[in-house]
Amino acid sequence: MLIQKKSLMLVGLFLILLASGLFISQGDAAAQKIRIAVMPFEVTVRPWWTWDWDVGEGVSGMLVTELVNSGRFDVVEREELDQILQEQNLVKEGITDPATAARIGRLLGVQLFVFGKVTELSWTPKTIGLPKIGSYAELRARCGLDVRLVNVETGVIMVALQKTGAESKIYFRLSRNWGDLSGFSIGGSRFDAHALGKATREAVEKVAEGILDKSAGLTVTPVTPTVTPQVTVTPTVTPTRIRIAVMPFEVIVRPWWTWDWDVGEGVSGMLVTELVNSGRFDVIEREELDQILQEQNLAKEGITDAATAARIGRLLGVQLFVFGKVTEFSWTPKTIGVPKIGSYAELRARCGLDVRLVNV
Repeated sequence: MLIQKKSLMLVGLFLILLASGLFISQGDAAAQKIRIAVMPFEVTVRPWWTWDWDVGEGVSGMLVTELVNSGRFDVVEREELDQILQEQNLVKEGITDPATAARIGRLLGVQLFVFGKVTELSWTPKTIGLPKIGSYAELRARCGLDVRLVNVETGVIMVALQKTGAESKIYFRLSRNWGDLSGFSIGGSRFDAHALGKATREAVEKVAEGILDKSAGLTVTPVTPTVTPQVTVTPTVTPTRIRIAVMPFEVIVRPWWTWDWDVGEGVSGMLVTELVNSGRFDVIEREELDQILQEQNLAKEGITDAATAARIGRLLGVQLFVFGKVTEFSWTPKTIGVPKIGSYAELRARCGLDVRLVNV
């Protein structure tokens, strides 16, 4: 089973490498990919949640994932976008019109700019009691998005998308926390399993489909690269190893453990071990990475965007840079007593990772 899991992980990494264009000729990749920037969505609904959600960031992050996985787009990292906004004395909510989007988009070297609003985010529970049986609950959730797609070259709104996702879910077995959303990260697997997550995912997927459809005939204007041109690997009798660096993962879940765990270091260390054992990669030692970060006055959390990863990656002489987040890290025990026998416990554990692979 362990060998099978490792094989699946390596196959998944190979598919990521393939999708990233490492094994595609530079001319073909440039001809196919459209460079696009996605702003955090403005939230126009009155917050009813008490959890520390950044709904605008979460929804735009879900859309970024959909666009990247489509294989049609090169998506600008948020940190690169934030840097341009800071230089232009704009906050992240500062792009609300096509003219500003076009100006910032030209500075980023993108063809398309996406900005939008979360116009609806609701879930309504209804509990119904059944005599002698118990009760069940129906949960109805909705998410509404209003999105503008701007052609940076012309400054014209190509399309205005208004998409809604809806989901109903029935719970036959009720517990005290059946509808609890605390501890969920928007876009994480637990959120996706919830009715509100399914409704949000449906709305985001509809927006992504609309963007794909409207950009299908777009003529891609050549963009002056801001980083080193794409690296290609020339097949030889002895395959050349890819040189790769892995950053400690950022942990965005609220710590529930009291032990002195460094979860980000631990998870990235596990990934390093898998990559080394695959025989495909030369992985940079953490000490070498830490030395470069120290020389560049960066902490280990300092590489969170593609532009910085590219700069540090060139100093390290690597082709690929991996950084990511631990979005879910939970375990839920449930003890059940059996009369005259004793008891047993069921333990359910989950781990969610959000990873970016950057071609330096």
